[in-house]
Amino acid sequence: MAPLIVVAAGGAVDYSSFVEVNKVAQRSLDSASLAVASGVSRGEILPSDAKQRASEIFFLNMAAYGVTGVGQPGAVSVAAFEIDFDENASTVEVSANLMRQNSFTRLIGLDEFKTNLTSTSAFLGAPGAATNIEFSFVVDVTGSMAQNGRMDGLRSALRSSLNVLLPATGANDERVRVGLVPYAYSVNLGRDFHRSAVGTSTASASSRNTCVTEREGTNAFTRVRPRSTTANTLYETDAALRPYTSGACPEVVIRPLTNDREALLRDVDQLRPSGATAGHIGIDWGLNLLAEEWQDFWPAASRPFDYDEDDTRKVLVIMTDGEFNTAYYDRNTRGDINRAIRQTTDSRNAALQFCDLAKATSRDVEVYTIAFQAGREAEDLLRSCATPDDPSGDDSARHFFDASSNEELVAAFRSIVARELKIQLIN
Repeated sequence: MAPLIVVAAGGAVDYSSFVEVNKVAQRSLDSASLAVASGVSRGEILPSDAKQRASEIFFLNMAAYGVTGVGQPGAVSVAAFEIDFDENASTVEVSANLMRQNSFTRLIGLDEFKTNLTSTSAFLGAPGAATNIEFSFVVDVTGSMAQNGRMDGLRSALRSSLNVLLPATGANDERVRVGLVPYAYSVNLGRDFHRSAVGTSTASASSRNTCVTEREGTNAFTRVRPRSTTANTLYETDAALRPYTSGACPEVVIRPLTNDREALLRDVDQLRPSGATAGHIGIDWGLNLLAEEWQDFWPAASRPFDYDEDDTRKVLVIMTDGEFNTAYYDRNTRGDINRAIRQTTDSRNAALQFCDLAKATSRDVEVYTIAFQAGREAEDLLRSCATPDDPSGDDSARHFFDASSNEELVAAFRSIVARELKIQLIN
């Protein structure tokens, strides 16, 4: 009896492990088919090279998720990997036959579990279309993201997006660049960008951290970049020096536009939840990454294109799990510069102004928003912030997403990326 109980319990372990591997494999296949569809549509991948590139992307993603080892008990192997490229139908279908060597059910003759997985993507644009795409991801890393595994979901969603935008194999396409703005109480600019943003200040550098809040004055809601004596960007003193008035400074420094996949993935891995939600500050800096007025603020390789540059798309993606509830600029005195004020109205109104700036005809930034297990007020704000959907009600043109689970968050990010790359995951 005891051996049967052990086999039964072990069999459950074998099966549940295989189910988890299937999830990883399906996600990796989706990334491979989307990346190849994007590469073909942009002229980066030749149809004759599609299988090799899809295979490389699939196996690299599997390894990144920890699925390694072949032929050993408990390991997973891929018995067959195929790709069907249909240029007439503009589709790429990738399939893989997976086999997992069992550890326990081998004792009763069930040596392995097998499954066949497929993923099909369509490229909707003309093959070889040369388009510059700038993505600015503005993501919530506040304390509430520690709940219900939300931060894990965000990391997965960002990794999934990067796997398609900047595939894990081959030279990164210089026409695709991605920026990352983690926000909480504030946005962390790092030392060099912080000096440029704050400008001349009476505060000593040793008394500050490298986070910033709002700008004040006439340029609070313009895209005029800060200059040495007119920056008017508010800053925080170091939390270690003023722990009760200085807000939590996100650990990860803002990442201006880049095609450096590994640097972006390192940033994603280091995201940690802390602090309250000054979402308007994140949106402000997310737009700064894309603004032509800020070109000389950023390093040469990270400078955004002009708004009217031919074949250029600018995309702002804003994600939060709750209400924007923190603002600084409505303080009573300049001496109170570090004290966050829990003013939902101020943060909300500022966020809407920044979104309107992004959507203005002169800038034409495509704004997508994602409410992640957020309340009604946060959802209403994000709906108003997003680029209006197609009046016809075409769901493929929507810009606001309501994600109630980690899986739906990954799907929302993936849908946004696929749409902007003019590709579509069919199944």
